[in-house]
Amino acid sequence: GIWKGISNDSFVGEWNKNKSHGFGVHTWPNGDKYEGEWFNCLKHGTGTDTYVNGDTFIGQYINGKHHGKGTQVLANG
Repeated sequence: GIWKGISNDSFVGEWNKNKSHGFGVHTWPNGDKYEGEWFNCLKHGTGTDTYVNGDTFIGQYINGKHHGKGTQVLANG
């Protein structure tokens, strides 16, 4: 499904009971983006955060927070 928020953020992906659940991409108004797994509207599982400044985080999330192993790549090297 596709969802467009009032603050100009958007979500494209899977839903369950009106909540992002499964795989999806959320883009925030400032250009930051998360692509990965969701559980009840929270980042949960494997995913990638891509920030507008060029930084990325690839790794594991539980209940919306980094958890376990991951790789942070800074735009400036």
